[in-house]
Amino acid sequence: MKLAKAYLTRYPSDSYTLRDLGNRIEQFLREEPDWCAPRGDLAIDMARFEWAQVVAFDGPSKPPVTPDDILDTPPSRLKLGLQPYLSLLELDFAVDDFLIAVKKQESDVLRGEASNAKDAAPKTRGRRKRVRYPKREKVYLAVHRHDNVLYYKRLEEEEHAILKSLAGGATVENACVEAVTASIRMNVDWPAQIKQWFDSWSTLGWFCHRS
Repeated sequence: MKLAKAYLTRYPSDSYTLRDLGNRIEQFLREEPDWCAPRGDLAIDMARFEWAQVVAFDGPSKPPVTPDDILDTPPSRLKLGLQPYLSLLELDFAVDDFLIAVKKQESDVLRGEASNAKDAAPKTRGRRKRVRYPKREKVYLAVHRHDNVLYYKRLEEEEHAILKSLAGGATVENACVEAVTASIRMNVDWPAQIKQWFDSWSTLGWFCHRS
């Protein structure tokens, strides 16, 4: 509660909708790290992840690119935009798994309380087991929506690199070459792997025409 008050004092709402109220929480935590010490890095990762879900839930979308749109354009010249609601995150903690664990615990507690309410004799509540904080590990996530449902998807490092390069304006050819060249993975059939990734991204509707 104190953190929320401090944040709103520093960054009061400047939008007609409460939807945008948390859009500067990451900036606030970086400016005032004492609020989340000693787990500042984890808190920032979680703030980025939570905001990406807000963007994915109701962010704008553009008409997706179809195969016919790009059929005659070679990869050396082809540039693709990414949907505005798609967020690509490079994180230092597996906050996706952490969030799932927290929600599962909350769900279990609610089911337990509902069950106890039906019993004639009250049961002694056991101490709630705390969800362990995630260990530091590099995680790449895509937070998006599909058919109006929110999703977050783990990405390989090279997969993330390709998408980031495309978002930055690189051609498909350059984005793929740079990601593969920087990779330390061996014995990968890169043409087949990249085709699989692009097929998946296209099916999810991530590509749109660049502005």
